Amino acid sequence: MGMKKWLTLREAAEVLGVHPATLRAWADAGEVPSFRTPGGHRRFAFEDLEAFIEKRSRKSALPAQVAPGPIMQRALRQVRGQISKSASGAPWYTAFDEQTRERKRREGRLLFSLALQYVSKPEERERILARARELGKTYGEDSVQFGVSLSDTLRAIFFFRQALLDTLEAGGDMENGQSPADFRVSRGVEEFIKEVIYATVDAYEEELRKLIA
Repeated sequence: MGMKKWLTLREAAEVLGVHPATLRAWADAGEVPSFRTPGGHRRFAFEDLEAFIEKRSRKSALPAQVAPGPIMQRALRQVRGQISKSASGAPWYTAFDEQTRERKRREGRLLFSLALQYVSKPEERERILARARELGKTYGEDSVQFGVSLSDTLRAIFFFRQALLDTLEAGGDMENGQSPADFRVSRGVEEFIKEVIYATVDAYEEELRKLIA
């Protein structure tokens, strides 16, 4: 399987923002590449999912520079670079063990995907926000369990927010500034992050109450 990142059916469906049954049908039709393990379980390459998102985004009303596929690729590259340069020593990064960091990297990729789905699929925003709030809740609970302060927890979310907004800005028109569509996407990202923050803080406070009860 090389160096590819392989996802289960459910994980891949979350990245694409669809029900597992929908992804299963796409895979059966050959629209999304997959393979089966010796036990008969489907596996999907993250790179193939990105390519599928990009292909479908060409049919979207969003302009090419803010299509979900290209944005996700740029954002992930940017976050990896920023972590290696400045965030690797941050409390919200170093507090977690390697297994938890790997899970959080997967959750981060999913959160990027959900953020772009939020701005490109207005009719599905409630479903998308419900999943994003679950991720925020998990982050808040993890932070309490690993002794990360609330302020450092919020710094991690703002780090994520800035990386995504920087990526959006880099994809726009550098001479004339953002187009109205770009502004709409940026505003949508801000709304999305706000809901993640609320869910994270609520879960953090609830988890603290459980520890001191």
